[in-house]
Amino acid sequence: MNSAGGYISQTYIWCLFPGLISFFIDLHRNGLAASIRGMTAGEKLIALMLLWIQVHPLLVSEGIDIGTVFNRVIKIAAYLYVVRTVVIHCKRPERLLLLAAGVATFFAAFTLIYQFGVLDRPLGVRALGIDGYRVDKLGLGNFTEGLSNPILAALYYGSFATILCGYMAVKPFYWQRRMPMIIAIVMLGVFILLTGSRGPLIAFVAMAGMSLLLCRYTWKWKAIFLLSVMAAISLIWLHDDILLQIDRVLADGFNCRFPIWEQAVNAISQKPVIGYGAFSDFKATCAGVTFEHPHNMMVNLLYHWGLPALAFYIAILGYILLTMKQLKPSSVRTIAIVLMVFGFVGMLTDTYSFLVRPNLQWLLYFLPISLYSGEYRKQLMATE
Repeated sequence: MNSAGGYISQTYIWCLFPGLISFFIDLHRNGLAASIRGMTAGEKLIALMLLWIQVHPLLVSEGIDIGTVFNRVIKIAAYLYVVRTVVIHCKRPERLLLLAAGVATFFAAFTLIYQFGVLDRPLGVRALGIDGYRVDKLGLGNFTEGLSNPILAALYYGSFATILCGYMAVKPFYWQRRMPMIIAIVMLGVFILLTGSRGPLIAFVAMAGMSLLLCRYTWKWKAIFLLSVMAAISLIWLHDDILLQIDRVLADGFNCRFPIWEQAVNAISQKPVIGYGAFSDFKATCAGVTFEHPHNMMVNLLYHWGLPALAFYIAILGYILLTMKQLKPSSVRTIAIVLMVFGFVGMLTDTYSFLVRPNLQWLLYFLPISLYSGEYRKQLMATE
C-alpha cells in the first residue's frame, strides 16, 4: 500500500472503531462512576494528561483548534483502551507481540540482504567512524517506504528487538528453544548498527541492560560481571577511537541536537507553564538547516504543552518503575517495562509531535504504558 494515510485508515477501521464500540458497551454495563473508580492510579494519570492536552487550546492563542485536538486525543485514548482490553481478556497476549516481532525481523533481514547483498551498498559502522550506507527502508517496491529515515527505522525495528528481549527475560532459558529469538535479536541489533543512528543504538544498549536486570536467570550477575569486564577492556582497547568519536559528536553538536535544544529552551523560558500550543510553529537552525521539531520528547512536551504535560509524562513513567515490583513476573509486564526504557531513551534524541496519528510514538510510548496498564488491571482482577 503506497500510502501512509491508507495504513492509518486500516488502523482506524480494524483497531480503533471496534475499540470504541467495546468501550461504549462497557460504559453502558458498568456506568461512568464505576468505570472511573475502577481505574488504577496509572490510568488516571494517563487520563489527566490527555485531559490537559484537550483543554490546552483554550489557554493559548497558537496551535491547532480544540476540535482537531479532540480528534487526535480520542484516537489515542481508543488505542490505549484497545491494547489494555486485549491484555486483560486475552490468555496469551504476548503471542501477538511475538508474531509482530517475527514479521518485523523477516523484513529487517530481507532489507539487509537486499541492500548490502543485491544492491551491494558499502558497509559502514558510523558509531566507529566507518562511513557507509545508512540503511532504512527496503527499497523494493512500496514495502517499508514509511521508514524513509535511518533513525526512524532503527527505532521501529529496535522496538521489536525489545519485545523479544523482554519475553526472553522472563522465560526459562534453554539454548535450543531460544536460539531463534537470539538470532532475531542479533539481526535486529545489526540492523540498528547499520542505520548509523547513535541515539537508537544507545537506547538498544539501555534496553538490553534493563532486560538483563529483570531476567530471572541464576547466572545473570555472572553475565553482568562478564559484560562489565568486556566493556572495560573495550574502553581501554578502543580508547583513542572512542575519544575521536566523542570529539566528532561534540564538534557537530551531537548532529545539531545541542543547538536545537538550546534554541528550544530559550523559547520555552518565555512560556514555561503553558507552552505554545499543539503543532504551533517551531523553528531551530543549525549548520544552515531549519528544524521544525525539538528532537526530544520532553522538550517537545514543554514547548507545546508546558510544565503540566511534562510532569504527567514523567509521573506515568515513574509510576511504572515504582509499581513494577508489585506485579508478578510475566511476559507482558517485562515487555512493557523494557519497551518503555527503549522508547524513553530513544525519544531523547529524535521524535516528532506527541499528539500524532498512528505513528512511531504510539509504539514507543502509548504501547508500553497500555500494556502495563492492562497487565496491572489483569493481575488486580485475579486477586479480587
